[in-house]
Amino acid sequence: MNHSLIKTIGFSGNDVNCCAFGSSMLFAACSSEKNARLYDSADFTEIDGSPLATVHRYPISACSFHPSAPLLLTTAIDGFVVVWDVEDPTSSKQIFAIHLLQYHCFSITAARKFFYVVLAIA
Repeated sequence: MNHSLIKTIGFSGNDVNCCAFGSSMLFAACSSEKNARLYDSADFTEIDGSPLATVHRYPISACSFHPSAPLLLTTAIDGFVVVWDVEDPTSSKQIFAIHLLQYHCFSITAARKFFYVVLAIA
C-alpha cells in the first residue's frame, strides 16, 4: 500500500494542538495561536470565515464537531469551553461560552447528541 502526503497545514510556525473532521465536509485545526481554522475536507483549502475569532486566552487544547449538528466545540487550559455555529462558515459565531473555574479542559468528544468534556482540577 502506497501512502502520499495530501496537504501540509501550518500556523505561522506555531504548534497544531488538535484537529477534527466534521460530518459537513469540514476539517478543523486548532493551534497555539489560540484560534481554530476551518478547511474544506475535500481539498483542505481554508474556507471563508476562517480562522474563528480568538476567544481563548491560552492555546486550544481540544476540539470536536458535533456528530449531527453544525457545531464545533473548542476548549483550552484557560478553562473556557466555547461552542461555535459553523453552519455558515462565513458568519461563524460563538454561540455559547462557559468558564469552568479551577479546571483545565484536556479533551472533548462528541457522541449521539452530546459533547463530553474531560476536566482536571487545576
